[in-house]
Amino acid sequence: MSSQSSSLENIEYHHPKNIFVDTENQSIIAENHYNEGKYSEALKENEILVELLTKMPQTQPVIRDLSRTFYRIGIILLKQAQYTRCFEYLNKARESIRVALGDKKENIDENSEIYINILEALAEFYISQDQYQEALDYANQAMAMITERKGESNKEAASNFNIRGRILLLQGEYGNAIQAIKKARDILQTTQSPPELAKTFYNLATVYNYLSQYEKAEENSKHSLEIYCQCFGPRHPEAAFVYDMLGNVNLNKGYFDKALAYYRRSLKIRNLFLDKHHPNLASSYENLGIIFYKKGDYQQALEYHNKSLEMRKSFYTENHLDLASSYNNIGALYYEQASYMLALENFEKSLNIRLKCHGQDHVEVASSYNNLGNVYESLGDYTKAIECQNKSLSIRKKCFGENHIEVSTSYNNLAAIYHLMGQRKEAFENYMKSIQALEASTSEKNKGAGLRYFNLGLLASENLDYDLALNCFLKANKTSAAGRRGIQFYSSNQINRIEQAKLACNTNIDEKL
Repeated sequence: MSSQSSSLENIEYHHPKNIFVDTENQSIIAENHYNEGKYSEALKENEILVELLTKMPQTQPVIRDLSRTFYRIGIILLKQAQYTRCFEYLNKARESIRVALGDKKENIDENSEIYINILEALAEFYISQDQYQEALDYANQAMAMITERKGESNKEAASNFNIRGRILLLQGEYGNAIQAIKKARDILQTTQSPPELAKTFYNLATVYNYLSQYEKAEENSKHSLEIYCQCFGPRHPEAAFVYDMLGNVNLNKGYFDKALAYYRRSLKIRNLFLDKHHPNLASSYENLGIIFYKKGDYQQALEYHNKSLEMRKSFYTENHLDLASSYNNIGALYYEQASYMLALENFEKSLNIRLKCHGQDHVEVASSYNNLGNVYESLGDYTKAIECQNKSLSIRKKCFGENHIEVSTSYNNLAAIYHLMGQRKEAFENYMKSIQALEASTSEKNKGAGLRYFNLGLLASENLDYDLALNCFLKANKTSAAGRRGIQFYSSNQINRIEQAKLACNTNIDEKL
């Protein structure tokens, strides 16, 4: 009996110790897989870790480890776009850590770091669902705990500033977004947190790209990519986001072949690591569709956009912003092919989703009104066209101020409609405002300048104001980008016509004298 008792004592003593060793090793394996971007393998290892932890006596340290593992599973599921399961595991993590915390302050202090991580993960979840106020609420809860424990000059606060910056960006508050993200950058540059710093540079690039400040966007993207490559190598899911951003920047600068190369590099990485129905793959197909649209291959573009749309429908609700993006891009394709009713249908779908998600005063809503205005203009419904373009202009002025390229575009579009209606005074005023906004903007100043000067030159020519017309066509010739040879050609023709008209006018005057 005594020997049996001794044997049982040994089992009771050694079994938890062996499990503890196993859980420690299992946690390391799972973390390594996650850092390598192997999310499926990391998920399996964390699920095994849950099984091991649930077999142990549920002491406070074990509950804390279990909560941390639930949190890690939630983060992985978020990366995999398994949103329902992600939310389930993050709530399990939150409930487990509440049990571990108890009511004692020393327990709260000891476990607050994991609780902060869970709150921020919930913020990330709500960002993925386009529910920005809920995301901000969780981020604020996390920041309150961080500042109470450590203040606002530490890497935990920096991570929170990053999340807040992303939310503000998505809400269209670009100035506040930059301020928050720069706080994160300044903190992280003095700490040893390379992946979070890489994320910070990427977030800054995203804001600058929205603001049409492409040089700054490209600079920050390259900083981000360099850090990710040092940490994880060039083929990692996080690096794919940066390749996408570099593609976006080059697309906006008109370098379509460079953009296409970046987009294909991103898609290649995602095909290595992600499930074939992952939303990030849908984003890659969308980017390829945009490139082929810009290159004039509308059939190929439509195939990519329809593929992206069908993927998104399979894992998003009907009012998700990614669906709005797909409808917008498909509408643009139909517009270019003069299928105006199909364009109108898709643009309206996009607008309705954006209004539900963003409310009235957001740049993407302004973009939708702009696109609808262009369709109504092409259909000859100038009243509706002006109404849409004025809505777009009003929102853009609220978001960007008077001196921005998007504001310039709205004035130019209004001027073009008034020009078609024969209302030359209104057209002239809006063309002038368009050029003034463009010249005063801090974005790529030559983008679209040639077309705006050309349009004003045509109107001035019709008004027989040859000096102004000549000046405009000369500027159109000078400021047109290398890829806009058509504007340069037509400007040169207009210059010759004006010089001939002025010569004929002077000849008639001499004959009368």
